[in-house]
Amino acid sequence: MPLTARSRDLVVEKMDDELCVYDFSNKKCHALNKTAAQVWRLCDGRSSVEHIASHLSNENHAQVDNEVVLLALKQLRKNGLLEGSDPLLENATAVSRRSVMKRFGVAAASAPILLPLIESIVAPTPAAAGSFSTSTGTWSW
Repeated sequence: MPLTARSRDLVVEKMDDELCVYDFSNKKCHALNKTAAQVWRLCDGRSSVEHIASHLSNENHAQVDNEVVLLALKQLRKNGLLEGSDPLLENATAVSRRSVMKRFGVAAASAPILLPLIESIVAPTPAAAGSFSTSTGTWSW
């Protein structure tokens, strides 16, 4: 099955160019930067890595390499935001932020590289998000 953006049990909030994705199934909140958000939106089960890289290059007026897309896909998959599989992604074990930075280090000084970034936090359940009263010294749920 090709890679598709997961949509079940998610609440997605757009914030400028970024996305905040709350995942009800694992109670995590993921902040996707512009590049990661663009890649995630393009995961429709039909778009190839090359197509996504070309689309990002056109949309951002900067050259986006296939390795940047693979890095984004690896991060999205690691965070449970993709469904399906792609043999290309399975074989892309050597792609990392460090390897991409090394490869494009010289070019980064003259042109921006749109590295994907996903920050995740565990979101508390409503019961765990109670409040503490300093006047009584007790928690209220």
